[in-house]
Amino acid sequence: MDKFDFYGLSSKDSDATLSKLLQSEETIQTIFNFLKREKGIFTFSGNPGCGKTYLCKAIINDWIKDVYSCRYMYIQDFLTKVKSVIFKDWDCIQEIKDLCETKWFILDDLGANTTMTEWQKEMLLEFVNVRHESMLPTIITTNLTSKALRDLSPRMYSRLKDKTNVFVEISGVDKRLAVKPIAETDEEKKKKKDLEDKEKRAKELYDIHIETIMADLAALNAPGSSEITQMQKDASESLTLPQLK
Repeated sequence: MDKFDFYGLSSKDSDATLSKLLQSEETIQTIFNFLKREKGIFTFSGNPGCGKTYLCKAIINDWIKDVYSCRYMYIQDFLTKVKSVIFKDWDCIQEIKDLCETKWFILDDLGANTTMTEWQKEMLLEFVNVRHESMLPTIITTNLTSKALRDLSPRMYSRLKDKTNVFVEISGVDKRLAVKPIAETDEEKKKKKDLEDKEKRAKELYDIHIETIMADLAALNAPGSSEITQMQKDASESLTLPQLK
């Protein structure tokens, strides 16, 4: 495959960045910890419009692009691609394995299609199994709750909730449907200020984290550092974001 294969990724929010994520401090730290680890499956569950696809684009821009191979696929495009090989008398399972031959894989919007056939469920389970067994970094976004995912496919849900993977479930308002009132009430002003504060804290967390990682990388690449390289790597991998007061 080419180094980057962003199958069906729209140009909207092409300048997305992790520094502008409007999520809780705990969620942002969890995201960065997963990015540093670079293995396993990160499932991001949330209401439609809460910023799941924005997160995917921000990770591509800030973490993956120009460094790692990556394949992004919208869920319906993935299922269509796998199904297309049937008409060529090819093996669907092998097609999934071939698609998974990439360092990073982002599968966006699981659950966007309201109903799924048993065949579609089996193909998704196969995808999750392949990525889970390889431990290659994988991001899955979904608007399905934990319960809905469990009802959809208990075996897939079990894989996603495995202790080696990360599962984050948030609740939020669909920003795409937000309507600005004619006049801001005190409550609206407070909400606006809370959002501004949250964005500021996200930027602070992002800056602190990037500075720390750059310092670690500089130390790893410094002359004469071969004897302590493993210790530095271990320290870098276990690094957590400082708590802002």
